[in-house]
Amino acid sequence: NSAPRTGRLPSTGKRLMSAVLDADLNLAFEKVPESSVRLAGQIQASQVKLVSQPTGKASPSVDLLAFGKLAIAIKDLQPLLQDVQLTSLNLSEPRLSLTRDRAGQLNWLTLLQPAKASQASTDTTAKPWKISLDQLAVHAGQVFWQDASIATPSRLQLTVLDLSASAIKWPAAQPIQFEGRARLDAASLSFKGRASEQGAQLSAQLTDLPLAVAAPYVAEVVQPSLHGVLNTELNLRWQAAPQAGQASQLEVQLPQLTLDQLTLVPQQHGKRGKTSLASIKQLQLSDVTIDVKGRSASLGRVVLASRKLENPEFPGADVRTPVLLAVDAAP
Repeated sequence: NSAPRTGRLPSTGKRLMSAVLDADLNLAFEKVPESSVRLAGQIQASQVKLVSQPTGKASPSVDLLAFGKLAIAIKDLQPLLQDVQLTSLNLSEPRLSLTRDRAGQLNWLTLLQPAKASQASTDTTAKPWKISLDQLAVHAGQVFWQDASIATPSRLQLTVLDLSASAIKWPAAQPIQFEGRARLDAASLSFKGRASEQGAQLSAQLTDLPLAVAAPYVAEVVQPSLHGVLNTELNLRWQAAPQAGQASQLEVQLPQLTLDQLTLVPQQHGKRGKTSLASIKQLQLSDVTIDVKGRSASLGRVVLASRKLENPEFPGADVRTPVLLAVDAAP
């Protein structure tokens, strides 16, 4: 139990508040034909909590990372050969806090900067470690996001996060397969894909996401405020640059995107108004393709149902379209 010996982590301003470590390991030494050291067994860390400890005494500590249990099954670890083979890594109930301050700085960057600095001074010709992991599993994870860099600070929560991945190797010899699911506030999120150094593919489905969740970011580009419920499917494809001097590729596809009960509401004295400027019962977009690097997009089909436009000069008058309006875009 490390609680009695908690303290600052060197050069990071972070403090390990608690941790319990258990190990059941087998250690073997061999001299023939060459000297070797082999380690196998189980390592488990539980009740781990890491906080950010500002230098000022009046500043309270801020939670960074905590988890209920981390269990690692070591198949074969050979430090002299710099080879690590893990059977499984299971992480239960992790809680990660991500924040961005008014200057746009992420809290975790300050934690990682000392490590980057030390890496820069190491010998780049040194033999890299080889790491393999048969199975990775994350259960009941939570991610808390706070953003103070925008006009209206944002708070988001990703909860009930389950993630699994298999056949992980470093240096990467083959694509990593992964899948997972979570809840983004009131919405359901599921995803799966594969990733390697050469490229990545991701398929995701988002269900019943209130636009109010993204309101602080939407307000940066859209006024008055936008309200509604989003359902969408998303496919993402990233391809690394084939050679130096050439650009990588990033493409986003939305086979189906639906916005229900879409309303445009004016802000009155910083609060949501009682009447809407415009409303749409349902807006559907199909076969949307966005080339991020090429800065281009194509739209296959737009379906607009039951729109209502208020006339700001004559509040009693409005234009209603209670019929289906469909538009097929050119390929």
